[in-house]
Amino acid sequence: MRYHVTTPDLMDFFCPEGHQGFPLADIRAAEASLGVALPEAYRTFLLTYGLDPICRRHDCIRRPPEEIVTTYQCIRETLADWEEDFQAATEKNDKKVQDNGYFALWRLPEAGWDDVTDNYVLIWQENQGVWNAGYRLQDLLAGLPDPPVYISTRDDFITFEKCADGLDSFLRSILWGAAYGYHGGARLTDSAETSAALAQAGIGQDQLIWREGLAVCLDDEGETLYLYHTGDGCQELRIAGRHESAPGAVPVMELPRRKYVPNGPYRVGTTLRQGPPKAGAIHIHPLIAHAVGQGHGKHLLVPYDWIKAMGKMKGLCLGLRDVTIEQDGTAYAQIPYNLPQSFYLDPSDWSIMEKMPNLQTLRIENLIVDDFSFLSKCKDLRVLSLYNTNFSDCRLLLALPKLKEADLRFCPLEHTEVLETLDIHLV
Repeated sequence: MRYHVTTPDLMDFFCPEGHQGFPLADIRAAEASLGVALPEAYRTFLLTYGLDPICRRHDCIRRPPEEIVTTYQCIRETLADWEEDFQAATEKNDKKVQDNGYFALWRLPEAGWDDVTDNYVLIWQENQGVWNAGYRLQDLLAGLPDPPVYISTRDDFITFEKCADGLDSFLRSILWGAAYGYHGGARLTDSAETSAALAQAGIGQDQLIWREGLAVCLDDEGETLYLYHTGDGCQELRIAGRHESAPGAVPVMELPRRKYVPNGPYRVGTTLRQGPPKAGAIHIHPLIAHAVGQGHGKHLLVPYDWIKAMGKMKGLCLGLRDVTIEQDGTAYAQIPYNLPQSFYLDPSDWSIMEKMPNLQTLRIENLIVDDFSFLSKCKDLRVLSLYNTNFSDCRLLLALPKLKEADLRFCPLEHTEVLETLDIHLV
């Protein structure tokens, strides 16, 4: 049992077949665009591990050069999208926008933004864009070799707080998140179960080495990783296996070693009682409605607001997180509270995707999709995951000129010869 486990050790554990980094040219292009060099520690990580699948398993690394941008760049784009709304609200003296942080920045010259928010260089993001993490540009301009990492706290590009003193601490927290359920692993939060699992593994709690509330142990013989976190009055033990194994309720070290096959994919239904669609109704898939409603909340009042929000979206993640799976294998999606009556929930209709031409990241995982032809409309797509879906025709990927990465695992693929002609990274 190893108690001194470094971040390179963790990367070796999660990627036992070797590592893949970003091309140096891409990193230099990102630095040229930013006008500042990335910290040497992060530069080395990008070159060595940047394309490893674990960097996109749960939360996602930002790819150089196009995804490593500053928050001021993102704010400029957001203000351009909101220009008409803010102008109309100003003319009407609408008080509802007073608590909108972007409205405060819209009223200021860019030179005055630093009174409201620092400028951050973004390096990582939550898989649905809920949070972003990065370095303060000011720290990079000062040449700090390993500056603190900051994370957004209000689902915007304005409010950030420090989340790690340096890159290594940040990466350990990212890998902690990626370990959830890894290769049929276990997640234990009950103190008795946690103590029993540690004792069974022969882990001496007096030997644990704690760093910022996280202790990591690696059983090389059993090829099992233990990540034990405490803080805020709670504890959690995550156990991950090095190789794929069947999921179950018992800790991963007790499971037989056999090839992992995921459950599903699932067809999504809705519990909402609906009659026949009315003339002119806008058909929308329940999971898309839920994702858009969750992401924009109270700002969506009428169908126009929904369609406009979809047109702005750059990331969309659809999977089993927001569904309930019944015994018959049907997955029921949660319904957004503010869905307009003119919208008709249709689990077989994905055509609303055509109203999202600016998507750069799309994840549809563990689901059955009746028609993938909408992909041809997503011309700006860079990252695509169709993990464990019924996607089959690889020729559809030819219509995505900017695609850089695709996860097609557990898909019944046909015309796979097309993949050899594409300059993309296959997970």
